[in-house]
Amino acid sequence: GGLNADVALAIQKAQLLAQGGSAGGSATSLPGPPSDPVSKHARKVYVGAIPPHTTDLLLRNFFNQTLRQLLPNAQEGDFVVSTFVAGERKYAFVEFRSIEEANFVLNLDGLNFLGNVIKMRRPQDYNGELGGAQFKQEWDKKGGRDGSALRGSQFEALIDNYPWMTPAGATSGMALSMISSNVEDGPEKIFIGGLPHSLEEKDIVALLQAIAPLKAFHLVKDRDGGGT
Repeated sequence: GGLNADVALAIQKAQLLAQGGSAGGSATSLPGPPSDPVSKHARKVYVGAIPPHTTDLLLRNFFNQTLRQLLPNAQEGDFVVSTFVAGERKYAFVEFRSIEEANFVLNLDGLNFLGNVIKMRRPQDYNGELGGAQFKQEWDKKGGRDGSALRGSQFEALIDNYPWMTPAGATSGMALSMISSNVEDGPEKIFIGGLPHSLEEKDIVALLQAIAPLKAFHLVKDRDGGGT
């Protein structure tokens, strides 16, 4: 949510180009550059509702070409480091070369891939606190905004919503993407009911973070009306 019409049009165009196989460059199935295994949990994205005939190559090319269209000033080379496809179960895991690019993909939840509306989520092994710290380290190592994959794109405004760029307590879509959606059972897990249907996820998270740091959050919506 929150994307303007021009950005939505850019996403639609990128999807069409990626699935048509003409993204202005040659797609490759070669493995991506070596990556840090310690940050893999933060660079990996769960992709659900994929078509059963999906292959590693199809998925890799789709994300490489889509991201190249949307983030034209990002570092050269493939965005995708590795893929794991469980076609019969209609899901996959895609490992990206950077945490920033993985975070960005989460904001594209609902892309059309080969006729299916796919879901992008954090994997269950994602550690929000560690991932946030690793993202900041990556940001500093790349030189901040000048080294951002989003610079010069229609999505550059998202940079202003990164946790270290916003006032305390501010919550955005990108900040939300850094919070795990897998809430494990334990003494720190609580249930909150009776929430107003008018509240959006980001509003609820902002309220909770004003009380204490939030490690994981899962919003259950009404099946019929879509309310909270």
